[in-house]
Amino acid sequence: MIKEVIKAVWKATGAMARRPMALLLALFLYLGLIGAVWLFVTTREATLTQLAVTVMTALVAASLFFAMQSIAVRYTSSDAGFGGALRGASRDCLKLFAISLPILVVAVVGLFVFALLEFLIMRGRPEAQYGFLYTRFIPGLRFSLLLVALPLVAVQLWIAVTRDGLRLALKGMGMSVARAFSPKSLLTYLLILVVFGTIAYLLIFTRTPASNAWLEIGLLVGRLALAGLVIFLGWFLGVGALTEATEENREAL
Repeated sequence: MIKEVIKAVWKATGAMARRPMALLLALFLYLGLIGAVWLFVTTREATLTQLAVTVMTALVAASLFFAMQSIAVRYTSSDAGFGGALRGASRDCLKLFAISLPILVVAVVGLFVFALLEFLIMRGRPEAQYGFLYTRFIPGLRFSLLLVALPLVAVQLWIAVTRDGLRLALKGMGMSVARAFSPKSLLTYLLILVVFGTIAYLLIFTRTPASNAWLEIGLLVGRLALAGLVIFLGWFLGVGALTEATEENREAL
């Protein structure tokens, strides 16, 4: 199992190196996504124009996100260059959004349920009595749902859409969910999450001593930018590795 996971990650890494234009296009979309999210967060809704800008930036952010996921799924098996990757992303964008709607609903409902549980546990109770539930158990469940379970299911649904089309992917959603929680899929995802997540965490939270305030600010900005790049590379490689692992399982069947 470990050898198969390492093989999938290695093949995805090789595909990423062989197709730098796909990687650069995905990185460009990632930077555009960050810019769109920043504009969405900072734009006020005091006027109709500002409201229109907010709606447009939300649509642009969603389009860039799903276009990036299309490239991440396709780059391991496609020989297309920049133009081919761009055409594939534009074709897949709406399909990936449609197949992701159930994931979004589960995420929203899950957040509401966890918030309700925390409220009910702490309502009129001393925190020490339910400290484990409040500080460990519920946050752990929330982390598992939002950062492990739902991303795994989403990636498998995206793979199904790009390989089989939206109609067949919808009919085979149960199979995609089962494939998401297979040992090979879980181990591949957790390996990428631990390695790249640890690197990003160290870059963000490890303070770099500096002789003056401006230099320290510059180092902080540099670390944050590098952490953002690490997160992008980890996600891009992780989706590619999961695609490789899924394709190997299909061929085995």
